[in-house]
Amino acid sequence: MTAPPRVAVIGAGAAGLATLKALADAGVPAVAFETADTVGGLWVYGSPGSPACRTLHLNTSKGRTQFTDHPMPAHWPDYPGHGRIAGYLADYADRFGLRDAVRLRHTVERVTRTADGGWTVHATGPDGPVHLDVEAVVVANGHNRVSKWPDPYPGEWGVEEDRYGIWR
Repeated sequence: MTAPPRVAVIGAGAAGLATLKALADAGVPAVAFETADTVGGLWVYGSPGSPACRTLHLNTSKGRTQFTDHPMPAHWPDYPGHGRIAGYLADYADRFGLRDAVRLRHTVERVTRTADGGWTVHATGPDGPVHLDVEAVVVANGHNRVSKWPDPYPGEWGVEEDRYGIWR
């Protein structure tokens, strides 16, 4: 029997998986809630809710992005595409046994403070609502999870302007 989770992690992308591993390394029981049906976060192109576009690539080199204890393959390009990164994150989760701590298809609706100073995570999963009391919550839902489009640029640019005011 394992100890109940003391920490909840919202998201199982790169930051969420790294957090789960760090907590496991420190012996802290944790659980992650992931809206999608697999780990990898925004790198899983085509996954429901993923903001990834077909041409998504790293914008930092693989050497600066990779986990020190799980390097990216040397033969990969310096700026790998979304498919390789999604696979890399899945391999990371498998290598360090993180998948058992991830509740896939669970969307966190809210987090509330408890009377004793802890937190209750309120989520919805395939089997209905989940309410989990934990000591701490790490929000790792991704800074690009929700697309933000600029308002159209004011003024007239001419006939080659698209709806966001970008000259073509």
